[in-house]
Amino acid sequence: MPQRLTQENWLQWRAMGGKTLMGVSQMVWQSPDEMTANRELFAKVAGETPLDDFYWRDAITWNAAVLLSLSVEQTLKAIAIRVNGGCLKTHDLKLLWNDIRSEDREGIAAKARLIRKRTEGTRLATGACADGVEEWTEVIEHHKDTFENARYNLESQRQGYGLSRNLELWVLALAVSEHAWTLR
Repeated sequence: MPQRLTQENWLQWRAMGGKTLMGVSQMVWQSPDEMTANRELFAKVAGETPLDDFYWRDAITWNAAVLLSLSVEQTLKAIAIRVNGGCLKTHDLKLLWNDIRSEDREGIAAKARLIRKRTEGTRLATGACADGVEEWTEVIEHHKDTFENARYNLESQRQGYGLSRNLELWVLALAVSEHAWTLR
C-alpha cells in the first residue's frame, strides 16, 4: 500500500485539480478555425511545416487524456485529504477512488448524471458509461494508469499504449471536480 501523505491542504489540491481541468479544456475545446490557427502558430514558432489535422488531433487527444487523469488524481486526493485527513501517495486512480468514501463515489456519479443531462445533444452525453458508481469505477479502472503510462512511457517500455473511453474520462473529471466543490 502506498504511503499516506498527511498535513496536506485539501483546498490547494482541489484548486490544482481544477486548474488542470481548466487548462485541458482550453486546449481541447476549440472551434475548427481556432484549431487551424493554433496549428499554424505552432508550426511558425517551432519552425516546422504545419502538422496535418490527424497528427494534431492525435497529439491533443493523448495529452488531454493525460491531463484529465492528472486532474482526477489531484481532485480525488483533495477529497481524501478533506475527509480522511490525508491521501495516498500514488498516481493509481483505482487506489485513490477506493480511498474515498462510498458516499463521495455516489456523489460523483450523481454529478456525472447532471453533467450528461446538461450536455445533452453533445458528444459528452454519448459515452458508453451508464450512471451508476459501478460504471464509473470501470472508467477509473480503465484509466487508472493513464498519467503514469504517459509520464513513464519510455522508461517502462509501454509504448503504443492506446486510449479509449475518453468521453467518459471527461465526464468523470468534471464530476469529480464538481463534487469536490460541494465539500465544506
